[in-house]
Amino acid sequence: MRKTKTHNVLRRLLAFVLIVSLLPLGYAGNVMAATTGTRNVSIQVTYGQTDARNVYGMINSMRRNLSDAWYWDANNYTKTYCNNLQPLTYDYALEQVAMKRAAEIALSYSHTRPNGTNYYTAYSENGVYAGVYAENIGVNYSSASALHNAMREDNANYSGQEQRRNMLNSQFTAVGIGHVYYNGYHYWVEEFANTVTRTSYTTPNNQTTTVNNIQIAESNITSDQIVVPSSIGNYIQMSAGQTIDLSGCYENIKVSNHWPSNANCPIVQGLNMYVSNTAVAYISGTKLIANTAGSTTLTLNRPDGRIPLQIPVQVTGTNNSNNTYSYYIPNASVGTIVDQTYTGYDIRPSVSVWLNGGYLYEGRDYTLTYSNNRNIGTASVTINGIGNYYGSRTVYFRIVNHGNGNTTVSSNNLANAVISKIATQSYTGSSVKPEVTVTLNNIVLKEGSDYYLNYSDNGAPGKAAVMVVGTGNYTGSAKTSFIIKPEKPVITRLRAHGSKVRITWLPGTSVTGYEIYRSKGAYDYGYKKIAATKDGEMQSYTRAKLTKGTYYYKIRSYVTVDGTKYYSPYSSVKSVKIRR
Repeated sequence: MRKTKTHNVLRRLLAFVLIVSLLPLGYAGNVMAATTGTRNVSIQVTYGQTDARNVYGMINSMRRNLSDAWYWDANNYTKTYCNNLQPLTYDYALEQVAMKRAAEIALSYSHTRPNGTNYYTAYSENGVYAGVYAENIGVNYSSASALHNAMREDNANYSGQEQRRNMLNSQFTAVGIGHVYYNGYHYWVEEFANTVTRTSYTTPNNQTTTVNNIQIAESNITSDQIVVPSSIGNYIQMSAGQTIDLSGCYENIKVSNHWPSNANCPIVQGLNMYVSNTAVAYISGTKLIANTAGSTTLTLNRPDGRIPLQIPVQVTGTNNSNNTYSYYIPNASVGTIVDQTYTGYDIRPSVSVWLNGGYLYEGRDYTLTYSNNRNIGTASVTINGIGNYYGSRTVYFRIVNHGNGNTTVSSNNLANAVISKIATQSYTGSSVKPEVTVTLNNIVLKEGSDYYLNYSDNGAPGKAAVMVVGTGNYTGSAKTSFIIKPEKPVITRLRAHGSKVRITWLPGTSVTGYEIYRSKGAYDYGYKKIAATKDGEMQSYTRAKLTKGTYYYKIRSYVTVDGTKYYSPYSSVKSVKIRR
């Protein structure tokens, strides 16, 4: 099955034999999802980028072969032959778009993304900005050749050759391809663009990977359930001291537009697990541990707390017939934690714990969770029982300066801080906020707890600034600046009239001017600057008295800051012929 979509929103479905996957049987709490809002989900896929890149060669072979480079005209009687097509460049930024989209169509097989936005919104998220773009998608093809043979659409008529026309479109200069295997099926995405963003080689990803933060509209989730293995079931009976592994429990959703229709989609986010009466049983990691006789309820739900599944738990017997609470951490003795010296880093002092005359061991009997343990003041550590121990207890300790109880940090004024140099940034169409590294007294400070950032003049090309303002244990401020270079210009038209050539482009944002470059007869070399303007609003340039031949043009914009020019990337190359 394949679909296509270009900027004029074309699509097509072809039917073929469906293969039905079998899912594990077990007890499931099934609840219909809400109809508003979005949520982020994670799925486990296996990428097949070596196969995906093999498709690239097949597309270019098709573009170069005159017997292949054709498509039916709308009348289905005559054909258009695509002569002199340039090979597409494999764009590794477009590949990232395609890989992301492949994981998305594994959930919702559509050119509309799972969150309800159009497919091309994934371009800018991965740094790709194109004026013309298209997407082909396919499912259930196990090899590159099987996919490509289907995408060729040799035996289809005009209305069925959208994929073919995308592959043969002379406007496109770049392609990136993604391939994932998920829940028994292969999903493929081809992304086309009229600009090339990144050509530096990367090793193909053929790994099993958890793809996080796929945003999906709740209205697209038609079913949501927690699945429990049949070995656990809908009622749990345990003996004191017994452990049950809950790691086999997981979440299943069903998504509208999923292929195959109505199939379950396993989600790999960890479930929240807790019991109502921790004296009877408790959770340690993904283990349910019975402690003493009684009744309680195990609750499993997804990370946002919704779709709860409750299972009754009955425990018989006790861990200790003489003292039911002999394993209860709140009854333990904890050694005093001495004052800790402030270092600028998280502080995790060791803890001594005794219970019933015996010394407990971290990792076997309990784990430690620290809080507020970086800055001067009062910190805490929580002792969480594991193994044969349950419950928790929190104790407190102080973080002081030089161990003397003084809660004032010397030399904490950010006016003395060292701020890392910020590299020249590229304008993205929105405010640019590069990260900075702030060091004081040889300590790398942490944004949010030690300082916050105020940016200014960062919404357009030119000189921007960032103010580092102290907070928490730090005072004062420091300021640094950085340069934002213009975005890549886009040539919209290149037209010859007689011996004249007129080049037109989209105006850039807040640019100082443009430079126009030309090469005669060569696409890749021989470019000379033929004009430079100081008018940032200029949108066209005309050159006369040109002789017969093919001319190649590209432009770049610049912004002038303190007498220095900072240039955008070159536009894509356009060509025109002078015929006399």
